[in-house]
Amino acid sequence: MQNKIDERGMVDIGMLSHHPLNELLYPLDKHEQDIQLLADKLEEEYKSTGCPNHTPIVICKKTGIIFSGNFRVRAAKRKSYNKLKAIYCTKIYNPKDDKHDELVFLEKYNVDGKRDEYNITTLLHRYHIKNKFFEQKHNREMTPAERNKFATENRFDKTKFKNYLTVSNEDPALLKKVVDGKITLTKALRKLGKVKDNKKYNPDRHNF
Repeated sequence: MQNKIDERGMVDIGMLSHHPLNELLYPLDKHEQDIQLLADKLEEEYKSTGCPNHTPIVICKKTGIIFSGNFRVRAAKRKSYNKLKAIYCTKIYNPKDDKHDELVFLEKYNVDGKRDEYNITTLLHRYHIKNKFFEQKHNREMTPAERNKFATENRFDKTKFKNYLTVSNEDPALLKKVVDGKITLTKALRKLGKVKDNKKYNPDRHNF
């Protein structure tokens, strides 16, 4: 078996394959900084312990698909490391499995602190992908309750997430301004007519 884990618990990463859904969830061009940061951390760990990764990557025993550690494998290759510590997953990868169910499975592994899962841009992207596959499976979009569950499971305030989602759906350019700190979320909602202006109009203000 080409992706066999050796007696030291190490696997040849050249024999592994990235999970097809991973880059869909985490576009490489959006996570260049995360991968480089991981590469530097792997190098520090290697110099300290002789092994690049303290936490094992999780792979499919039969196919060599990476369930957890896709970024770590990419980072290791940048530093020319050929082997990483690994463990087998009890699940066998099947490309015919329902994509929504596969996303739910991957979420259990990928919310691990190695990338900013709770960054609102990342979170919104993940929600849109998950909602897309949810609709394919159930012939409907996620309900507000299911949306709220997604937010709370990802340690994000459900009302705030709903508001970010509203701005994202109606004006992506405005969302970028919010994310960049050029405008507050409340002001963005006000621009979209989703929040009433608290300033009351005084008809006598110019009557002297």
